[in-house]
Amino acid sequence: MTIDWNKIGGDEFKTIRKIVDRASDLLTEQDVKHDKLSLLMDVQAAHLACPLRLADMLTANESDLMHDISGIVRHLNRETGELMDCFVPRHAAMIIEVTCPWCNGSGEMKIKSTFEGKTTASTMTCCHCEGRGEWEKHELEAYQAQLKAFWCDCENPHEDHVEYYEEEDGRHGWKCTDCGKVRQTG
Repeated sequence: MTIDWNKIGGDEFKTIRKIVDRASDLLTEQDVKHDKLSLLMDVQAAHLACPLRLADMLTANESDLMHDISGIVRHLNRETGELMDCFVPRHAAMIIEVTCPWCNGSGEMKIKSTFEGKTTASTMTCCHCEGRGEWEKHELEAYQAQLKAFWCDCENPHEDHVEYYEEEDGRHGWKCTDCGKVRQTG
């Protein structure tokens, strides 16, 4: 595999150049010898092999920026552009997928209901991951934060600490009068 330098767009190149200018200034302050053109080419090659969140890298604190720059310089295979030795920049634009904790990756939820002594079981598409069975880590974290903000997690809530509510669209349920979050929907 060879490096295809033409895949770097104009805006990407401008941002990489600003990143390298900043890194070069920091290296100069520390009296570290370096070649600015080599730094520029190294960051470009690394970005082609392992896409970087360039805007975040440009505004990163000095420690995180220099971690990525020095790691790229040290671990870059300059013939292929690949990062070696399992080095992953802190500003890598990686997507980490995790198994849905509600359906354990199956994409389906098994529901058991009992009415008048009769139990029925059914399977439905997981309403949390919408049947995918997995989440991108940042999406899962955001969804879990939404759930935490919505559902009451007060310990041992008492029946006299809930009140009925009804939304304009017909949804209804019971909210905790202590925290104001939903206890049950119906």
